[in-house]
Amino acid sequence: MRLEQLQVVNYVQKSHTVSVEITDDDERVYHDSVEVPSADEDTAGWGNDTWSDGAFEDYPTEAGAYMIRTWLDTQSRDEGRTIDLREYEHDCVEMRGLIGDPRMDLGSTLSIWRSFGCSAEREETE
Repeated sequence: MRLEQLQVVNYVQKSHTVSVEITDDDERVYHDSVEVPSADEDTAGWGNDTWSDGAFEDYPTEAGAYMIRTWLDTQSRDEGRTIDLREYEHDCVEMRGLIGDPRMDLGSTLSIWRSFGCSAEREETE
């Protein structure tokens, strides 16, 4: 599976550093961190809530048997979230780490959003 997008969206009023580790068949192929500013009135809005974002760069985009682990600066690596892309039968994935939730007050919790309708595939069908 190809990894087409790797971003973080922050819905809370506190900045965070988010780390990502990607393994391909249990071999680490990528590790990086990105600082995501706090959500505030100066960032783009979604509904009645505001957010900020950050994007990872230079992650592997070729097809692989990836497992992606992500964690906040307030967590240990083992306390983070993991997604094993080997469990899905799709050609590509777009992935976002979400800090907090725009619909409810979850504090600085980290979750993973994923979509298998990648933009390159959408462009080919249009």
